[in-house]
Amino acid sequence: KSVGVGGESVGRRGNRLVDLTFIGVIAWDAIGLHGDDNVLAGNVCQVSGSTVGTQGHCYYISFGSGNVLRYNVGTGAPGYGIHVFDQRRQAMDIRRVISDLVLEGNILPGSTQRSGMILGMEDEGGLGNVIDGVVVRNNIFTGNNHLGLVVSGRVRNVQVLNNTFSRNGRQGLHVASQTTVTGVTVQNNLFDEGPSGA
Repeated sequence: KSVGVGGESVGRRGNRLVDLTFIGVIAWDAIGLHGDDNVLAGNVCQVSGSTVGTQGHCYYISFGSGNVLRYNVGTGAPGYGIHVFDQRRQAMDIRRVISDLVLEGNILPGSTQRSGMILGMEDEGGLGNVIDGVVVRNNIFTGNNHLGLVVSGRVRNVQVLNNTFSRNGRQGLHVASQTTVTGVTVQNNLFDEGPSGA
C-alpha cells in the first residue's frame, strides 16, 4: 500500500506520481519521496491507520531539491499528512538536505494523532542536515489532532502564504522558538481555530 520514489543515493530525479489513491492501513508512508525534481500531484491518501503508529504518514519527504507537491489529499494517518523531516539514521550517514520545495494546494484534514504537516530537520551527527527554502502556499489544514503546521529543528527560509488553518486541535501554526529556525515568513493566511459550531 505504498510507493517509494528514489532511495538513499544521489542521482534519483525527475519522477512524476500523479492521481494515485491509497486506502486501508499503511506502514511508514503512502508515498516516500527521496531525490530531486520530483512531482507528486493530485494524489489521495485516505487511510485508516498505520502499522507503525505515529511514524506512519501520507507523504514523506526525507531529502532532495526541487520537489513539488501540489493538490494532494492526506487524511487518516496517525502521523502527518505531509512529513518533511529527516535525521541521522546511522553512525556513518549521508548529509540530508531538503531545499527548494514547493507545497501548494494540498488538503490536509484529520491526522488522528499528530498534525497536518511538519517541516523539521535534526542534525545529531553534525553533518549539516538542513531544510532550506520551502514555499507552503494555498493549502488547507483542518481538523488535525494536534497542529495544522509545525516548523522546528534546522529549518530556514520558509514562506507560509495564503493557507487556511481551521479547527485544528491545539494551534493552526507553530513555529518553534529554536535559534536554528530562521527566515520564516507568514503572510495572508486565514486562521479559524474556534471550536466547531462557534
